[in-house]
Amino acid sequence: MLDALSVLVRFCCPNCGAGMKGSRADGGSVQTCRRCGESIRVPGRQHPFECDVPDSPAVPPQALAGGREGLRLLSLGHSLVVVQGTLIVAAYVLWAALEGLPQVLDRDPGPWRTLFLAVWATDLILLAVQSGVKWLGYQKCEAAAFAVESVGWVTLARFSVLLRGLGYLMACAPWLMASTPDATSPLVKAFVQIGHVTWMAGLLGEFGILVVWYRLLTELGDAGSSAPVARFVAWTAGLVLTASACVSLTAMTLIILLRRVAPAETPAQGVRLNFAAVPVEGWVMVAGLSVLLTTFGLVVAAQYWGVLKRVERSLQPAPRS
Repeated sequence: MLDALSVLVRFCCPNCGAGMKGSRADGGSVQTCRRCGESIRVPGRQHPFECDVPDSPAVPPQALAGGREGLRLLSLGHSLVVVQGTLIVAAYVLWAALEGLPQVLDRDPGPWRTLFLAVWATDLILLAVQSGVKWLGYQKCEAAAFAVESVGWVTLARFSVLLRGLGYLMACAPWLMASTPDATSPLVKAFVQIGHVTWMAGLLGEFGILVVWYRLLTELGDAGSSAPVARFVAWTAGLVLTASACVSLTAMTLIILLRRVAPAETPAQGVRLNFAAVPVEGWVMVAGLSVLLTTFGLVVAAQYWGVLKRVERSLQPAPRS
């Protein structure tokens, strides 16, 4: 039944004769003719005669070209995000190797402060480059999104890039001030928390671009062409929930281990954990969690990169008959 409802129905605009199409499930709904702008009701079955004008392209050729260029820029920006993540992970691994995991969790680089400030400065440069590249990429995709009536989502994603960058800068404020988060004033701590919230808001706003990719793939491809977008959403949701559960489980396990191994050294409620008292098995679990979260990040990055490539392929011009 669902397959029958998804069958395309082709019909003609009675005003200009242009070819139009819609799914059988849309029968009775109203579409706008791309050629003359007339509102046409979708029939429940195939139109019985040939149209005077062939189907107009869903996305104009110029918008196709701009969209392809925009997708290439977005792929480059996505690659830079992965480079940023790799740089930060490498810095933390080096930090842990030099000073030990307790020092990392205390977020105090000690004598290595200058080295890590250089790492953060490089990270901020990469942030500025990838934000500019993604801003331009989304801008070039707006014409293609306009053709499928979802340009607002692209504009939202474009400004969400700036919001994420701003939130990241705010969250890194203690590092930029050559201070650790715990050594700063309550005002700076509040500023950092606002930065985290702003970054998350930007991330969620940019996530809305999936609506555009879904509509473009549905319009330009076959019935199953938009499956990569739905698959990416499912993978991301599943991995985020799993990661949250793993973080909570690790935190509870560390607290239990601390109380069992060194109850006298366990801080009172509301005081930070004494990481120096964590036994070896606790650090093994923390290391395993770090590897798991990194793997999750790479899986999500690979999935989204596949979505971008699929959309870019769908924006290739149709071959001439």
